This record gives sequence, structure tokens and C-alpha cells, in this order.
Amino acid sequence: MTLLTLLLQVSIPVKSLQELLDNLYNEMLPLCADLVNVGRALGGLGALIFIASKVWRHQAEGSPIEFFPLLRPFAIGLAISLFPSMLGILNGVLGGISSATSSIVLTQNQDIIQ
Repeated sequence: MTLLTLLLQVSIPVKSLQELLDNLYNEMLPLCADLVNVGRALGGLGALIFIASKVWRHQAEGSPIEFFPLLRPFAIGLAISLFPSMLGILNGVLGGISSATSSIVLTQNQDIIQ
């Protein structure tokens, strides 16, 4: 049994895959909130430990701290800590694109039916 058939049996009757995925997103996001928070905490802690170890190594050697190699883990830590809001922004932008292209899908479906 594939995942899609399982989801179709559990979910409400749907007309399209896009509607199924929207319903799945809206149902699962509140249920995954605790897991997202644990992932955010672990990711933030990992980024903090990585940055601290790099800074500590440079201080122990007496060399100046190189700032640019630290930007990547800092950006990853920032993206992890702001994950729910980034997900909302991406969903808003891509939802607009999805609704804009839904008319194309409707006309193609009507052409297939005729």
C-alpha cells in the first residue's frame, strides 16, 4: 500500500493532489509543533557550539577571528530558529503562485474531459 493511497483513505474526499497536500499541511503543522521546537533547540545549540569552538580555537592560537567562515553556521542557526516564520513566508509566496496557476490547471482538466 502506497503512502498516497493511505492518505486518500484517511483524508477527506479530495479533487486533486494539490488539495490533498494543502489539507495534509494544515492538519499536520499543529501536530508537529513540538517536534519543530525540539529540532529548533537542537539545531540552535549545534550552531552555537560550532561557532563557539571556532572562536575558541582562534583565541587559543592567538590569531584574529575570521568572521566570514562563521557566517554560514550563523545563517543556518538563524534559519533554524526562525523556521516557523520562514515556512509561513514560503507558504504565502508559493500559495500565491499556486492559486495563480490553478486557472491553467482547471482549463487543462476541462480540455481533457472534453
